[in-house]
Amino acid sequence: MSSKKINKSSIKIIAGKHKGKILYMDILPNTRPTKSIVKESLFNTLQDSIKDKILIEVFAGYGSIGFEAFSRGAKKVIFIEKDSSSFSILLNNINLFNSPNLVAYNEDSLIFLEQFCKNNKFDILYLDPPFCLDYEVIFTLLSKLDLSNKIVIMEHISSFVMPKRLNNLSLYKSRKFGRSTLSYYF
Repeated sequence: MSSKKINKSSIKIIAGKHKGKILYMDILPNTRPTKSIVKESLFNTLQDSIKDKILIEVFAGYGSIGFEAFSRGAKKVIFIEKDSSSFSILLNNINLFNSPNLVAYNEDSLIFLEQFCKNNKFDILYLDPPFCLDYEVIFTLLSKLDLSNKIVIMEHISSFVMPKRLNNLSLYKSRKFGRSTLSYYF
């Protein structure tokens, strides 16, 4: 991988076992890395809820949320990313950890997630869809999943008002960070 194309200083793990580890990234038109302030807020809200849990990062990009969760004690992280350029970088990031508990799928999240969740255990679902995506498509997909005893977190454009309920989960809180908002369902 060319060092000219990769800006290694832009994504860094901010806490936990792998604090300070630098992840690969590139400036790609379809990928919007999660800002450090958003990650800090996310993990301050989750605190110990992440320990020994299985997290699925949907629309994973380079995987910064999943790697942060892994550093903070998540048992396993599953990444789903459709874009082949982002997926290639995601695989390079997984190789930095040398762990069988980091797994990535180069699939369309809107097609792959439903079947995957029916056949695999998970505790936390983190979704960071492109801001241009019609969120109703995501809500339709989520309505087909068993979200009992799960945590669902969605990073979305701040102008969108999230529903008060997703299946049997209630909106716990939303936190705005400029154009991005994190909404939590417990």
